[in-house]
Amino acid sequence: MLWLNTIESCYTDTYGRYRNYSDKMEAAFEDMELLKRVVSEHSMKRQALG
Repeated sequence: MLWLNTIESCYTDTYGRYRNYSDKMEAAFEDMELLKRVVSEHSMKRQALG
């Protein structure tokens, strides 16, 4: 039965880490979208310069 407690502990710890970072993931996705827009805009401006 000790192995079952070990497995449960592993999954519980993993769930805790994911739960703690779930709100940060939303912000990270928003940051990535902003970064993609800025890079795209800067690429177009650079191409226009020649």
